[in-house]
Formats: sequence, C-alpha cells, structure tokens
Amino acid sequence: MRAIPAIRALGLFTALAALSAPSAAQLAEMRSTQDGRGTLEFRSRSSANDVQRVSVNLLRSGRAEIVIVRGAQESFRGTWSPDGPRGVRIRIDEVGRDDADGTGSVTLDGRGSFTRVDLSGSVGRNARFSLRFSAGNDWGGGSGGGGGQWNTVRSLDRSERGSGNLRWQSRSTSSGFDRIRVRLNTNHEFEIDPSAGISDGVRGRWWQTGPTTIELDVSQVGRDSATGKGKVELDGRGSFRQVGLNAFVKNASMTVSFLTDRFVEGGGGSGNQSDSGLSSSEERRWIREARGAVEDDFSRSTRFDWDDETVGQVVFGNRTVTGRFEARGGNRPGRYRYTVVMGAGTMNVKSKSVSRD
Repeated sequence: MRAIPAIRALGLFTALAALSAPSAAQLAEMRSTQDGRGTLEFRSRSSANDVQRVSVNLLRSGRAEIVIVRGAQESFRGTWSPDGPRGVRIRIDEVGRDDADGTGSVTLDGRGSFTRVDLSGSVGRNARFSLRFSAGNDWGGGSGGGGGQWNTVRSLDRSERGSGNLRWQSRSTSSGFDRIRVRLNTNHEFEIDPSAGISDGVRGRWWQTGPTTIELDVSQVGRDSATGKGKVELDGRGSFRQVGLNAFVKNASMTVSFLTDRFVEGGGGSGNQSDSGLSSSEERRWIREARGAVEDDFSRSTRFDWDDETVGQVVFGNRTVTGRFEARGGNRPGRYRYTVVMGAGTMNVKSKSVSRD
C-alpha cells in the first residue's frame, strides 16, 4: 500500500480529530490553556484582579483543576461532570491550599478546548470568591499570543431613555418604564435604577467580559438580599444600549429588560429592523415578549445573547417574531433559533418553537 505523505497525513489526522471532537456528554478528559480576559475577585478583601490566561484540566478520575496562569495567581480544585452538549459543571472543594465550597461551569468550544470559565463560592470563614474568564476566541480577539484587546471600563454613570419592562413572575405583574440609570463603580459594585417603582434599585458586583459586555452578579434589590445574574451591553460611545437581569428575592422572581432609543435607530444590537409596520419602540415591545416566552424554557441561571430578531406583519390576526440566540450556562447551553407566534391585539403567545441552530 502506498504511504501517505507526512504533511498530507498530518492534515488528514487533524481534520479527523476536529470532526470527532467529543461533546461534554462524551468527554473523558481535557487539558487546555487559553488566553483571554477576566477577573478574579475576593469580596472580603474588596479586591479585583485581572486574569489573562487560564488552564483547565478535567481528568478521567472526575477531578478538575483550574489554574490562573497569567495575571492573578490562584488555583481551584474539585470535581466535574457533563452539563449539556457543551457545558461542564464544576464543584469546588479547594482554593489554593484552603478548603472551599463553590460551584461553577466551563463552556466547551466543541474542538477540545473551552471558551468560558465561571466560578464562585466561599473559602475560609468569611471570604467569597468569583472567577469570570472569557477566552480570546469567545469575545472576538485573536487566539494565542495573549488574545485580543479591548478598552477596559473603569466606571460608568449614565441615564438613558428607551423602552423597559419590569416583571414579577411569581406575582404575575408587569410594568413598563422609559428611563434607567446604570452606575458601574470603580470598586466593581453596580447600582441600576429603573423608573418602575423599585425602591433603591438593584445592586451587586460587575465585571467586564468583552469589548461591550458587562456581566452582573445581583446581591440586593431595594433593601432585601437577592441573588441573580444580568448583563449590560455598552454602545462603544461612553454609554449603554441594553440592560437585562433576573433576580430572586423573598421567593419572588423578577426580570428587568431595557433597550435604549438608540438600540434600533442607531443600527446597533441585534439588527431588529423589519417590515412589520410598527415603530421601533413597538417592535422592541414585541421582541421583549417573545424573549420572555423563550426564556421560560431554560433554567434561571441561563444567560442569553440575542441576535437577528425580526417582527413580522399581521397575518390572520397574528404576529410572528423570529430570531437567534446563544444560551450560556444553565441547563441547555448552545446556539438556538426561535419562532414565537402571538395574537396581534393581545400579545398572547399562540405557539412557540425553539430549535438548535
């Protein structure tokens, strides 16, 4: 049999390896190091340190080791288990040499490496930690060699007009508002004040995970302790264009969503222009309702990146909203497309379809 030339053989084997890269459910072991950007925080110390390179080792024994290689110096050890086709759950039992109790996730890229690491928990008696890291390819920078660059946000204090909605799911109540204030402080604490009757606003911690992406960890709503996640999308001009968060307080679930007036008119965001015959603010309202219907199919810890959303014309008394999104973390991470059909006069959901993209 004629031998395959070495270069061609190497290309063939590389292609086969890429095609056969396992999903999380099939993954037996993974060792990968990625450049990117992230933040390590220890709240008892009121400190936040930049992270530029992270190594993730998922061993056949079920043990996991996550090491910050460049930037803040720290290591996390525990166990891992599959969580959907491209997700891995992490249980932390050791930080450095100290006993710890924490959880988190690693998002896989389907090619034998990872795109995100999210860890949080407690270590010692009073210290809380959180690690948020996005690999270079996940936010659009280069791979290897230190990844790409973006302008680091130090602080932000802006109010914007637009179209917002505050919904208490457990109370079956919803109210709209047209202005929101976002404050990102230099100590990585945030405060968000919607003009919708929330006393003292929403507070917590923030960190930057991309050129225009700020992620939120909610700890307080009004005067009450709370838990939750959120995101602020920046506009690249010193302000923001979109705010979304989910919080849980006193056995109640709260959702806040807001799109600025420039989100559609300025051509940014998801590109929601359509031939629906609606104004841009009306289209945003339909899109928010469609998103809410889609989010009900996913776990509370899921974060959503929306894209390519359109609102159709009225056909037989119904409007159809379509779009794509990426679900990060939660019970069903991955890329999806959706179709939601709603009554033209009532916005009641008639049918809904969510499928992998």
